[in-house]
Amino acid sequence: MSLSGKNVLLTSNGDEVSFNLALNLSKTGCRLVLAGNGSGLANTMKRLKNCLNDNIVGVVELDMNGTESLVDEAIHRAWCSLGQIDALVNCYAYEGTVTAPLDLTEDELDKIIRVNLKGTWLVCKAVGKRMRDNAIGGSFILLTTIIGTERGLYPGASAYGACLAGVNHLAR
Repeated sequence: MSLSGKNVLLTSNGDEVSFNLALNLSKTGCRLVLAGNGSGLANTMKRLKNCLNDNIVGVVELDMNGTESLVDEAIHRAWCSLGQIDALVNCYAYEGTVTAPLDLTEDELDKIIRVNLKGTWLVCKAVGKRMRDNAIGGSFILLTTIIGTERGLYPGASAYGACLAGVNHLAR
């Protein structure tokens, strides 16, 4: 299956994983919109523009910790920039404070859950509704790590791992 000409929304926090995904998706001919923290993606965009053609359509500010209406507005902007979204690649992640579960504050736990699990849910919902309403179908790729499937690999990251396990179930 050729990816050339496909419109991809890539959620990102500006890390190396998302940089390499954007680089390789663009090299295959995908048109991309990066969504995430605008200031966090500024450096990623600068690096990508130095080594790519014009397949990067732009950046959309997306607060994965935001409300459903804010997430929906961001997805609407991405959809309009691309014309439609053929694929969502979600690799936005927030590990939070790495600490023993008994020492993790409720506020930090809430943020880890909101960004990683609820934020992913809301992005999938917003993209999925548009795909359904436009009868186009598409692909959802939700990236996680082994922390979401194996316990004890990363001491102090139990809340993060639990959220990744939840994201794994969203993808099933």
